Amino acid sequence: MHNMNRNYTRQYYETKILFSTTDKNTWDKATMKNISKGGMYFESHLYLNRGDTIAIEFADKTANNQFLHPKQNICSKVIWCHSINKEAKTLYGIGILFNKR
Repeated sequence: MHNMNRNYTRQYYETKILFSTTDKNTWDKATMKNISKGGMYFESHLYLNRGDTIAIEFADKTANNQFLHPKQNICSKVIWCHSINKEAKTLYGIGILFNKR
């Protein structure tokens, strides 16, 4: 896990999300682990490159979160992506920064 100075407090909140890179027309599943006003950490079976632009939305449209509306599709940038091992399978921990509007 990254130990860095953060501009916003993280809210630990686990829920299913969907994400899509700008070069694909498909949505992949992932699990969000925490979120803030500035970004999000999630885990996925797919590797993403630093700098990739992705769209994210909640899989559960009824999810209640103080930072994002559940029906909102938000554009963001991958800041880091690292391999993690969980339950005998490889996943990737991904840190993203929400794009300013």
